[in-house]
Amino acid sequence: MKSLNEETNKVKQIQISIPKIEQRSILIPSLFSLTLTACGGSSNILPVAAPDSSLNVDEDSGPTELNIAAPTDEDVNDTLTIQVDSVPDGGEIRTADGELVTAGSNLTIDQLTGLTFTPNPNASSDLQTIGAFSYTVSDQAGGSDSSTVTFDVNPIQDPPTITGAIDFAIDENTTIVATITGEDPDGDTLTYSISGGDDSALFSIDSASGELSFIAKPDYENPQDSDGDNVYSVEITVDDGNGNTASQGIVVTVNDTTTSMTLSAQAIDENDAGAAIGSLDTYIDDTSAVGTVTYAVSGVGSENFEVVGGELKVKDGVELDFESQSSYTLTITATDDGGPSTSFDFTITVNDVNDAPTDISISSIGVPEQLDGADVGSITISDQDAGDTFTYSVSDDRFEIVDGVLKLKAGETVSYADEQTITLSITVTDAAGSEYTKEFNLLVGSIQISSTSFAENSAGAIVGDLSITDPDFTTNVTYTLSGDDAANFEIVNGQLKLKDDVSADFETKSSYSVTITAKDDEDHEATLTYTINVTDVNEGPTAVSLSATAIDENGDGVVVGDLTTTDVDAGETFAYSLSGADADSFEIVDGQLKLKTGVSANFETKSSYSVTVTSTDSGGLTVTESFTVTINDINDSPVAIAITNQSND
Repeated sequence: MKSLNEETNKVKQIQISIPKIEQRSILIPSLFSLTLTACGGSSNILPVAAPDSSLNVDEDSGPTELNIAAPTDEDVNDTLTIQVDSVPDGGEIRTADGELVTAGSNLTIDQLTGLTFTPNPNASSDLQTIGAFSYTVSDQAGGSDSSTVTFDVNPIQDPPTITGAIDFAIDENTTIVATITGEDPDGDTLTYSISGGDDSALFSIDSASGELSFIAKPDYENPQDSDGDNVYSVEITVDDGNGNTASQGIVVTVNDTTTSMTLSAQAIDENDAGAAIGSLDTYIDDTSAVGTVTYAVSGVGSENFEVVGGELKVKDGVELDFESQSSYTLTITATDDGGPSTSFDFTITVNDVNDAPTDISISSIGVPEQLDGADVGSITISDQDAGDTFTYSVSDDRFEIVDGVLKLKAGETVSYADEQTITLSITVTDAAGSEYTKEFNLLVGSIQISSTSFAENSAGAIVGDLSITDPDFTTNVTYTLSGDDAANFEIVNGQLKLKDDVSADFETKSSYSVTITAKDDEDHEATLTYTINVTDVNEGPTAVSLSATAIDENGDGVVVGDLTTTDVDAGETFAYSLSGADADSFEIVDGQLKLKTGVSANFETKSSYSVTVTSTDSGGLTVTESFTVTINDINDSPVAIAITNQSND
């Protein structure tokens, strides 16, 4: 280090090497002037990326240059690195030579300044977020700067298109051809119309759905198409409402049939008793049925349906349930004035309709006393709609339901001395806004049980865990039971349970009353009476009976007898099905076993039939019984007398 003497060196200029300091001239009054020159190099200056910018292009346009300026750096000797941070979702970024740019890739300056953007097909800013292109430029000393280009893609009206099949074949005597499907990239609402074709006058189309139909049922034997060959042509046009259209020729071939049956609709909402499904239209031997047409419905679940006035409907008083069965396959047999008959299968779809909640249960009705914010019990909602969500309200402002648990609010307590019973109502609302309300009587006390219900048919079933909430009680607590039903229960390891040799039957007794007394070793005592509920469990049917097992021969569609199912569950409904070697000759209609329409028994050919009936309850449990149907021999009148070797001698 250089020393200066003020007496001998009044002013002195000294050159000092100091690393990383830019050149400065510093004047120190009365001492000396220093000129400092940085010999170890200048400090790092950050690189500068191009300013943020935006690019506006039209939908479906070609590559457009981003026009990004080259990054700058005053440190002329710095080496710059350019890394891509993000690319837009709604399009592609490519270099001038066509290389696709992705997030994380590195670019040269020439590549950066030559980038282009191409929006994805049919992408526009009003339909989706296009995204942005961003990059970071860095020098070797760690200095960096970033820039972002945002994109706005102007929507351009795209014409619609007609997709799907354009050639169709249908049977004669039917009107509906098909639903013509159109697509529009812009999501516009499409309308359909008939715009041409040699046979356009014979067709109609639903302007909203695109369902194409014949105006009159085509007759194969009497073709109405321009060429008379049962091949019809029609042109369909779809319009997006913004002046854009698309047209497509459609070809419809009509097939020859001898027998047909159509049903105008094949879907029905659940829970609609007696609702009409659709109209039946029957052709037998290529001729529209005349006179009186008799219809019979068979198949699993057919007892829920009937045909009245040529219309298939749900029987009065019967409600279909989507959750139990979402579709039915029915065989409908039509007989024309006692003459020929024909049968066709139809699948009836049951539409799901929101079902309101039907019940609320609580795992425990005991409210611990003197316990701030105490839990009462878990809430369970009965609702046929699987996966439904619920909101709750409680009539007593001291309570709330959190995560499905009824509890006292924070800061709220109850005392047995003030109230022994709390009556409140809980209202549950499902996602569709349907409500159900139920009233509960809660018991206030120090003895709590984790559950107050158990399932039937389980010997020794555990009801719930017992606990004491009174802080004055010691941990050494003894429980005793009393009351009318106490003999059925016991307490083992702090749990209330049925005795091992006792099981409950909901149909016989659905609830029990039991009084629980708790006493500790310091003579603290508490008593509380609980109602213990038995929950019903579906029990399978146990037997199927048939009121008669014999019929006379030669009777078409004769009823054998009524089917009855034995089941301990009150109010159960049953679906019947047939199997066995002779099942094809029989059907079950309205709970009756009968020969199918068009089938008659002949004692001389077959004197008995074997058929197996399966009865299925609403819970899917089954019972199967086999029956032998005996055919009674009826005297058959002679039909002819043959005399041979006649001669006059």
